Amino acid sequence: MRKIVLITGSTAGIGKETAVGIARQPGYLVVLHGRNAAKAQAAVQDVKRQSGNEAVEFILADFSSPTEVRQLAAAFTRRFGRLDVLINNLNRGIPTAEPLSAYGLETHFALNYLASYLLTYRLLPLLKQTPGARIINTTSVAYELARPDLDDLQSEQVPHRLHAYLNSTLFSLYFSLDLARELQPTGITVNTVGQGWGGLTGWLVGPLRKRLDGLASWFRVGSNASAQTSVYLATSPDVAAVTGTYFVGQKPRKLLAIAENRANRARLKAQTERILNALD
Repeated sequence: MRKIVLITGSTAGIGKETAVGIARQPGYLVVLHGRNAAKAQAAVQDVKRQSGNEAVEFILADFSSPTEVRQLAAAFTRRFGRLDVLINNLNRGIPTAEPLSAYGLETHFALNYLASYLLTYRLLPLLKQTPGARIINTTSVAYELARPDLDDLQSEQVPHRLHAYLNSTLFSLYFSLDLARELQPTGITVNTVGQGWGGLTGWLVGPLRKRLDGLASWFRVGSNASAQTSVYLATSPDVAAVTGTYFVGQKPRKLLAIAENRANRARLKAQTERILNALD
């Protein structure tokens, strides 16, 4: 029986590289996610061509809409009936898009954090049916620059979009660490991949980009290395029992104290649930 892998945000970039890497492994059916059917179909054909694996499909949803996230989870469950690996790959900087989604949510918060949170909990019943299921959440090493205000999740008090992006990377890490602890009794593993520039590249131009290039080589992780790390965590028997760990370049990396703040993590979860309940 093939193992089924769902990768969100996988019609381009690191998500697509990850899909190719997993599809090259024997015994995997890879499901891509995107919001544009033509782009998703083209990505499926490209992944098949690069991997030599015909077991590649796609599913559609606009993750700025919690309603569509819920619909995707229900449709995936009906269509596949099994899930071995969930890779929450969304980690995007959106400097030119509208600051608010159709639901009035700040776009980075909605796409990079809230959608993954909601999708994961909606798919947990399916994951719990699969022995050895794995969840991989991607974030960015940029979390180290986040300065969150847990009373201002939508970044209304500091309305700069970079501030919102950085906070979304930290919120994703909070979610991943708490989920790993919650699911430890079930045998489902939850690990996090710290991508490099990722969504931050759209913000870094001109002198600022050159300055960071010179001063912060530690901050850069190539897209190929990030994709390989996700492939490793999704498929390697070496990490079958590893959970609650933050990886950069296939190696565990110690987290900064800001990520270990359990009080902040608990407050984020409580407020997230209130937001989702209000959107039901």
